[in-house]
Amino acid sequence: MRRALVLMLIIYTSILSIRAEQEKQIKGYVKDADNRPVKFCSVILKNKQIGTYTNSEGYFNLKVPNSKSDSIIISHIGYKRRALVISELIKKDTAVIYLDENAVKLDEIVVKPGSYLSTNYKNSKRERNVYIGSVGTILAYHVNEGVGGFLDEVEFYFRKQKTKSAYVLLRVIYPNQRKLEEKDNVLDTPLIYEIKPGMKKLRVNLSEFAIEIPEKGLLVGLEFMGNPNLSDDEYNVRNGEGRVGVILTTKKNKPKTFVSAWHNDWNLHKTDQLTFSYTQKHFNLKISYIILERTN
Repeated sequence: MRRALVLMLIIYTSILSIRAEQEKQIKGYVKDADNRPVKFCSVILKNKQIGTYTNSEGYFNLKVPNSKSDSIIISHIGYKRRALVISELIKKDTAVIYLDENAVKLDEIVVKPGSYLSTNYKNSKRERNVYIGSVGTILAYHVNEGVGGFLDEVEFYFRKQKTKSAYVLLRVIYPNQRKLEEKDNVLDTPLIYEIKPGMKKLRVNLSEFAIEIPEKGLLVGLEFMGNPNLSDDEYNVRNGEGRVGVILTTKKNKPKTFVSAWHNDWNLHKTDQLTFSYTQKHFNLKISYIILERTN
């Protein structure tokens, strides 16, 4: 019996040793050209569902495969995306990575008073469940009403937050690509919100951005960032720390909600992608929005 336990211990230790050799930890700071921290910046293993976000000091810590060819993508709205080879980062104890601001800005559009009618849209089907947003996931609803008008306001609904605060990034995206590309971001300013305990709604006024609804519509939703400011001990995912629950509704005839993990391919949000027991129903993100529609 003792010999068997010793053998099992040796095997277990060997497995841990092999895994440690296969994985490496990279850490560093992301800063802008003025040496200021870029907080809530995504650090993603290219083409993999692995990533993290920088905290308020621009610091990140990520376990990655010990590979000479793999790379990470560092990106944030308003900055140029950077790709770095992991093998180079592993050599450094703590890397310092600089991002340049994106010089491409949205064209200024003036919404003339009296030319538009404010129309309120509500995805008000029966609430069916809650989606607990995994860190790095984008959940976005396809807004395709009011083409030629302007997205004026949007509101999202949450399960009452009982744990520590978590953060979400408002996403407004052109639905042109299968995978999220930098050019698909409609906003050039990151709109990040803290979802505090007890908070059940988030209403965002977008009138200053003059977001026009194109013919293909827009994907409007949230990117779940967790809480990068929590320590590893505090970040207890099992207890829901750093995660937000958004309300879903049922809409049998036309699913309009898309999901992407760590900026990988978009997938239509269906029950076969979740662990819900309901069958032959599609779930949509519960959302309300106001569009200024042209009257002439």
